[in-house]
This record gives sequence, C-alpha cells and structure tokens, in this order.
Amino acid sequence: PVSPQLADSEFSPVFRLLTIFAYGTYADYLAEAANLPPLTEAQKNKLRHLSVVTLAAKIKCIPYSVLLEQLQLKNVRQLEDLVIEAVYADVLRGSLDQRNQRLEVDYSIGRDIRREELSTITRTLQEWCQGCEVVLSGIEEQVSRANQHKEQQLALKQQIESEVS
Repeated sequence: PVSPQLADSEFSPVFRLLTIFAYGTYADYLAEAANLPPLTEAQKNKLRHLSVVTLAAKIKCIPYSVLLEQLQLKNVRQLEDLVIEAVYADVLRGSLDQRNQRLEVDYSIGRDIRREELSTITRTLQEWCQGCEVVLSGIEEQVSRANQHKEQQLALKQQIESEVS
C-alpha cells in the first residue's frame, strides 16, 4: 500500500502520474497534463497501450473512431502502427479489421485494480462459484439418473436372459 502522505507531498504530481499508469488512460493524462510531469514519446505510447487494454476489457471490437479519439492520434496509420507495436509487446492479441475500421481483441493483459474494486471482484467470483455449484449439482443428478437407468436396463436384460433360458 502507498502512503497517503505521498499523494499530499511535493511528489504529488509524480504520484498522480504513477496512478494514471497503474489505473488510468491516456485521456486521463491529457485532462491533467498541465499539472503532471511531461511524458516522452515512449511513455505516451506505453500509456496508449494501457488505454487500449482498458478499452478491450469493456469492448472486444473497438471502432477506430473510438481509438483515435481516446488515444489522440492523428490518423489511422498511426493507430495501426500503435496496435501492431502493442501486439509485438504482447500487450494484446487481435486483428485489425480495416474494412470495418475496428480492432478485434482476442486477448489483452490485465490492468492493476483499485482497492475499491475488490468488493465487486469478490462478489463476481462468489456468483461464479454459486453458478458452478448449480452446474455440478445438475451433473451429479444426471449421473445418478444414468446409473439408475443402467441398473434398470441390466435388471431387464437379466430377466430376459432368464426367461430365454
């Protein structure tokens, strides 16, 4: 955990920039750029990659128009170069659909999570576990029925064999 004093110290701009890289997007940086340390081109691209990851967590087919706006890129060529760079960096996997002007995401890395999000994650996992228990119960019931049916068929077979002999 980060000390709350760091957020209110002389290092608060650097701390805020760190939190943007951990949880935020390039648009978040631009909104506060006047109060934050400047970024190199490599840092901007890294934050843009992370921004694509954030979008990919919500949308699997991201329109170029959304990406261009969120990443503040001038043209599709810059966007495609950035996405290709992200793919080579193994930040995401997917394909560029130039005909439909969208990025189709198959996989992306995870982002850091805030403490406030832990309760939502816990609730989602609990719901998933409950769903698994319901499925498991259903499977057990079907296995039980199948075993009963098998026993009935064996009894019928034995009865027929005894009648035949």
